[in-house]
Amino acid sequence: MKGKDMTKLTKITLAMIASLSLLGTAYAGEVTVTGNAEATYSITGSTTGSSVDDTTTVMGKGIGVANEIDFTATGETDNGYTWKYQTQFDDGSATDDGRLEVTSPYGTLGFYVSEGSLGKHYGWDVSAYGAGSDQGITTGAEVNGIEASDYNNIQYHLPADLLPFGITAKVAYSPNGTTGQTKATSVRGQGAMSQITESTSYQVSAAPIDGLTLGASYAEATYSGGVASTKYQPENGSLWVKYAVGPATFGYGKTYIQPRVTARTADTDVTNEARKYENTSYGIGVSVNDQLSVSFTTEEFELTEVDIDAGTDAETSATPVTSVDTIQAAYNVGGMTVAIGHAEADEISYNGDNGTANDEHDNTQTFISVKMAF
Repeated sequence: MKGKDMTKLTKITLAMIASLSLLGTAYAGEVTVTGNAEATYSITGSTTGSSVDDTTTVMGKGIGVANEIDFTATGETDNGYTWKYQTQFDDGSATDDGRLEVTSPYGTLGFYVSEGSLGKHYGWDVSAYGAGSDQGITTGAEVNGIEASDYNNIQYHLPADLLPFGITAKVAYSPNGTTGQTKATSVRGQGAMSQITESTSYQVSAAPIDGLTLGASYAEATYSGGVASTKYQPENGSLWVKYAVGPATFGYGKTYIQPRVTARTADTDVTNEARKYENTSYGIGVSVNDQLSVSFTTEEFELTEVDIDAGTDAETSATPVTSVDTIQAAYNVGGMTVAIGHAEADEISYNGDNGTANDEHDNTQTFISVKMAF
């Protein structure tokens, strides 16, 4: 994070802390439990070979049951400030994700553990069940880049309805790469905290007219070692828009990802160095009635690879593309949702047109899901 950004965040945090000092009596809060349980049946397959002589293999069939349970405590002070604490219990594991938020007329100050994602790489998603690349199908594609929720972080959110056209803004800052629910201690000598020196995320969204929502997000991080060991520090940004008209909703999104690229330490050939990813996604979702919805989405992931010649330092580039097409339907009755979907990932791991037997290496996934919300 640049110095001026850190100064701004420090001022915001101090202002919020000062306002919290004005708190009066805090009343006892209440605790609620919400969540869902989901059973899925999935069939995955793989197709390899040329377009003339494809070979299809069923990779596996499986049944799974997963859960997500949120324990939430909320309360209010006598001057109208509200607070919220939440922790999550996933799939029989120990509690993990958590948040502590305080909301006042000046905005929301929050502390997050593996939570608080501000990335909008799926802001475009209009699918009936969920984006194909987020449902377990293997693509080898870079989808989201770095996220605020990758690390423990502090956030500030503007007050709701402060700006016109439904504009909202959020900022997150992580001072290091710490993760997990733990009491903060000195960062000196702790290797896990030294991998990331700091990261910052931003998000802006708006709803200027009925049916239209749009927004953008940006994140950057700094790895330890500085300029000497890193040629490019990681950063990524997303733009998205949705428009609902009648029973149909259209979505479109772009995500740009610059991964971390280490500096060259010797005059050696560098092959397929990942320089950037450009992802384009779009789709249409239709509410057939109050219970049934259907959707079709397409996601394309373009990678820019660079080869560097050791003798001349000449660079040559290629831009292989991976894509995922998904069709889904979901039926909701009360707290139960039944969904079915099929996804096809073409030329996975950017293997298309590389002159090998794996030229048209595709993966497929068909699933049925039953989810109970409570």
